[in-house]
Amino acid sequence: MSRPLFRPSRRQAACLAALALAALTYGFVMRYRVIEQSAVGIACEGGGANWLCANRRTAIALFTPQVFGIVALGAALLNLLRPSVVFWALALLAGGAGIVLYNTALSALAIALFGSARVLAQSDWLLLCSLVIPLGVTAYAGVFVYRHTAKRRKLQALITMVFVLLLTAASYLIASRIVVSRFSHPTQEVREAR
Repeated sequence: MSRPLFRPSRRQAACLAALALAALTYGFVMRYRVIEQSAVGIACEGGGANWLCANRRTAIALFTPQVFGIVALGAALLNLLRPSVVFWALALLAGGAGIVLYNTALSALAIALFGSARVLAQSDWLLLCSLVIPLGVTAYAGVFVYRHTAKRRKLQALITMVFVLLLTAASYLIASRIVVSRFSHPTQEVREAR
């Protein structure tokens, strides 16, 4: 007998989405407005003791040894063993910040592991929402290539977006073939009364 699947309520799902958005926002702001800005780095290394410099030093101290990715992966594995909204939230917070703050491999693995694909397959709106991350990554890849190439920008951005979408579709297809038990609907056996 298998244990029942954990499925967050609509309110919990909205809170989890807000937490994921907050973690991604934190990661983007820290990376592109604080860590990679040379003026902020020079000011902080020159003895700046304000909250921005303290936050910058803390973020660097956490992403250097892959703490974001390790915490996200640990929460995802605990969620597989004992599903809970707290583990979902922890995996989303650490994974969302880690995916932007240089801990991409472990954070992406954690985000892929937590939760069950059967829950996604039971709800059409949740399945459509699960495509937001690959589409966001595709748009980000296209913009990145467009901003960092000198010639034929539009063509290279379009090729990049098509390539990323094809890789995403291929990874979904390969994952559905390898891990069939997680993507299939559970069947209920009907017993006849004697």
